[in-house]
Amino acid sequence: MAAVVDSPKAFRLKVDEEVDVRGKVHGRLEQLDRLVATAVKAGAPHNCVTTPELTWRLLHRLSLIELRLEEADFSDRTHAVERLQRVTPTGDPSDASGLFGRLAELVGTYAPSGAIVTPEILRKDLSGLPFLHFPDLSAETLEVRSTPATQERETVAARRRTLGRSVPGQPTEKWKIRTASTAAKQPLLCDDTVVVRDGLWLFALDAGTGDRLWSRKTLYDDMPVLGAGATYFAGPLNRALAVDLRSGKKRLPLPVPLHNGFAAFDKGTLYTSGPEGALHAIDPVSRKFLWPKPITGPMVAAPTVREGVVFVLVNESSRPHSPASIANSVLAVDAETGELRWRLPSALPESKLWQIGHHATYVVQDLEPSRNRVTALNLDNGETVWEHEFEDCVTSPPVESGGAIYLVGKAGSVYALDAKTGGLMWQETAGRRISAAPLVTGGLVIVGGENPNRITAFDAVTGTKIWSKPGQGAFTSSPFAVGSAICAAHRAGDLVAWHAETGRQLWKFDLRWDPRSQGEPLIENGVLYAATTRGTVHAVALG
Repeated sequence: MAAVVDSPKAFRLKVDEEVDVRGKVHGRLEQLDRLVATAVKAGAPHNCVTTPELTWRLLHRLSLIELRLEEADFSDRTHAVERLQRVTPTGDPSDASGLFGRLAELVGTYAPSGAIVTPEILRKDLSGLPFLHFPDLSAETLEVRSTPATQERETVAARRRTLGRSVPGQPTEKWKIRTASTAAKQPLLCDDTVVVRDGLWLFALDAGTGDRLWSRKTLYDDMPVLGAGATYFAGPLNRALAVDLRSGKKRLPLPVPLHNGFAAFDKGTLYTSGPEGALHAIDPVSRKFLWPKPITGPMVAAPTVREGVVFVLVNESSRPHSPASIANSVLAVDAETGELRWRLPSALPESKLWQIGHHATYVVQDLEPSRNRVTALNLDNGETVWEHEFEDCVTSPPVESGGAIYLVGKAGSVYALDAKTGGLMWQETAGRRISAAPLVTGGLVIVGGENPNRITAFDAVTGTKIWSKPGQGAFTSSPFAVGSAICAAHRAGDLVAWHAETGRQLWKFDLRWDPRSQGEPLIENGVLYAATTRGTVHAVALG
């Protein structure tokens, strides 16, 4: 039910209206609400959203990740393919795989509407496939065929996780406004409010309708921070100012500095930095100052909060007695007390490429113009876990997924490293120039290239090329996934979607932004919020 409505309120009303399931569903829904509330209390990210809405978002985004037949308890899709070989004319695994793919697409159509699928309906929807015959679709016909498992089972299973997800339809524009210049930054979203930075101006829009709520001129053009029903930005003398998120009315200034927009909001606490070199924590609602933490230099990037720790990257080049080779350091500060957990000089001149992962903190180090090193730091103590050098210039922060991290190089290579050891798992070429971060989803690594203008899917485990498609312009923006579709925008002005498994083009939509000057757009609940190079802001439902 959550998948077919577009708001938490409509979901609750639909649950109440469904008399046949009311008794069963209400008990489970209340239990899920309690689980979500417990998760938020334990530190799960919630982005200022209420528990009922978080529950709806969770249910709304759930999708099938694996298709199984007759309640078979197997660990991957290869077993299902083996079972389907019996209903193909040749019994060939490739035909069975094609049938599996078609079944998975049909599931994405049936499931959201709660369709009752009979053998007659299934026969009709599968008719015309060259790799299928219909002797019988009974359980007896689909008995497990005993075929040896191949060594590639784990690889195939990892690669095809996206098969069962629903394929989105054509995108629909919810609203478009022309209140932004061509240099407007990508929107932020909180409490159903979209906030856009356009030069010295901030303006807010209703996320559902696009109606303008307020606008305000500021002293600086830094990105604001949203949280606790307010927008925070720097005022005179870099003092943190706050305005109500919905009305734009001024709130009392906060007794902390806010410099260069380097701030973060997490679980009711605002973390800010000052030009003098200090990290501050404050409750913005009560205005209670929690703690300051002197640091060894000004921040060079916004802090990142992860599991009770605030990670910051600071510039130490002006620190007395600092070695000439040390320009930046990574610091880990306890989010509750402000105590320093660890500090590690990382020698990162002019670099801001770093990523907080589940296994470690990954930092890209510039050794020479065309030689980089990635260092993995232990999250608990900052000790170096491993280092890996590249004869290449890494162009985006590392992307961690599963037991690996993925990087792209300026020369066109894609790298997969073991997250625990730093060992090279594979290296493949995707072109002669790559600048955008890769997407890792459903066992695939998706990379957009500038020269040539192609988007390419690699197997995340082996690096095998799965498919590659040309674009009319350079892919300078990172790809993203919606259901089983891979979406990416090229500089010729189109946002294009391809089926993750086959690379088949699904649709294209006229939309262009510049990731270098505007950043990457925001995607929330299947809606893309984007500021374009044409001076417009869009909300586009992606199917």
